[in-house]
Amino acid sequence: MKPTGGKTKAQTTTKTVTKKELLTKGSDANFRSYIHDMFAFSVRMQDVRSRFGAFIGVSGSQYIILVAVSHLQDKLGVGVNVIAKHLQLSSAFITMEINNLVAAGLVDKATDPIDRRRVRLMLSAEGKQRLESLKAIQAPVNDAIFASLTREEFDSLRDIQNRLVHHSAEALALLEFYAAKTGTYGN
Repeated sequence: MKPTGGKTKAQTTTKTVTKKELLTKGSDANFRSYIHDMFAFSVRMQDVRSRFGAFIGVSGSQYIILVAVSHLQDKLGVGVNVIAKHLQLSSAFITMEINNLVAAGLVDKATDPIDRRRVRLMLSAEGKQRLESLKAIQAPVNDAIFASLTREEFDSLRDIQNRLVHHSAEALALLEFYAAKTGTYGN
């Protein structure tokens, strides 16, 4: 049955965005569709991370921490705070997971020679070997994920994603403000 005059339900629904660049002909439908796709992609990427971890006998979080240590360590290693900032996770969480990785023999921990209150982290020989063993699986999986992108699209996506990460931190701060103001706290 066709609506008889007036606006349809979709037209009268409050929009989830008001920024004109995110609206298509006044509708937020494309924006909402994009957000749902982004959530689906995020869930799949978390699943990929967990499966990569499973291949080398660690959790998904531990896997990404091993990768970060590998990429960020210098001759003296890398500090917990550098890893936490890079992964945008709390130092407490990184410390807890690092302790598990040290116990598993995948990360070596040493006192920082400059600031003896801090520790420096480096991949152990076993940690390096496990990450190296994953490359035969990792490369084709990563290639499949990004198969449809051209070089220019990939460069643009990296830039856009970096900006979205930055602004999502601002959005979370805004949500904290609203939560404090209304007394509504989520998980």
